[in-house]
Amino acid sequence: MKSGVLLTLRVIIKSFFFNLKLFSLRTAFHFPILLYPNFKIKGIKSKSNKIIIKDNTKRIVFGGAPSLGLPSVSSGGIILGENAKLILNGGIYISQGTSLRIEEGASIEIGKNTYINGNCYLRSNNKITIGNDCLIGWNVLINTTDGHHLFIDGKESLCSRSIVIGNHCWIGNNSCISKGTTMADNCILAQYSLLNKDFDPNHLLGGIPAKIIKNNVTWKK
Repeated sequence: MKSGVLLTLRVIIKSFFFNLKLFSLRTAFHFPILLYPNFKIKGIKSKSNKIIIKDNTKRIVFGGAPSLGLPSVSSGGIILGENAKLILNGGIYISQGTSLRIEEGASIEIGKNTYINGNCYLRSNNKITIGNDCLIGWNVLINTTDGHHLFIDGKESLCSRSIVIGNHCWIGNNSCISKGTTMADNCILAQYSLLNKDFDPNHLLGGIPAKIIKNNVTWKK
């Protein structure tokens, strides 16, 4: 009982002072963002780095408990490089253990009512766009870069490309989405899959690499 009360107080205090960095005093009192104590945000002190809230009518949660009681491998957090941007809409939930790394000049944008489960890793040195009403399972990797330079027949391959995830997409646990891919609206990516090319809307995708399993699918939370 006491531990629950202490956690609530820590969330309230940390969230209030964090909201003051982004909003007016009046808006901060409404707690548009809940920031849990172990969720770390680095790089926000630099004026060139920005967390942009497009819609604060529905609360955003950083570091909340993941679903299914999954253990977190880390506390999770957000790292902002120089001139990096994190653009958020309302109703977003980012679970404990999930990390967002936004490198110099890069961005991540997340749409309304999108839920990201625990132990995910989103790395952008380019641009990641996630649409509205998406659901991302645990242990998902979304990465815009190879990390190292690759040469094929002496020619350097493009190391970094953007990623687009459409509206109302469901990404199963332990999946990987690699650079230069587009997952169109209302698609499902099965668990343990690798998405490395573009797909049109309304498909069930799965496999390594992912392919179309079913057409004309839909789903709901």
